[in-house]
Amino acid sequence: EARAVDRAGNVHVLPVADLHYAYRHCAAPEDLIFTEALFHGQPGDPAAILAEMDDIAAYREQAQPIKSRTGGSTFKNPPGNKAWQLIDAAGCRGLRIGGAHVSEMHSNFLINMGEADTILCPYCATRFRFDPRLTASDADPPDSFFADHNAA
Repeated sequence: EARAVDRAGNVHVLPVADLHYAYRHCAAPEDLIFTEALFHGQPGDPAAILAEMDDIAAYREQAQPIKSRTGGSTFKNPPGNKAWQLIDAAGCRGLRIGGAHVSEMHSNFLINMGEADTILCPYCATRFRFDPRLTASDADPPDSFFADHNAA
């Protein structure tokens, strides 16, 4: 279960079943601020747990740019697809714009090369290269449109 407070100061206790967790989704009302959570785990062999954690960390280090300045995975996987594959298909792996670029290691990560205000450029450029029918009015946020006249 989880405890949360709403904007009026009311405390809510939410059973896990009421949260309807799914891939990058939780059905909790947006105005709640979570203050406490209760987790249920199973005891295990500490050495086996540490070994599994080390394996996961090693995999992430070789597959994702975890030592770079990123905001983590950028795009949500659409049903039946993997976002990184769609980014690759749009030819955006390694795309560099201003102070940011689409990671060569894992194309669903945008790397901040030191100018955080340009991080949206590769985001929009990736969207617009993937679907050239998009227009400036499709940009999110609206003022982040990037026109690439070489797009597919």
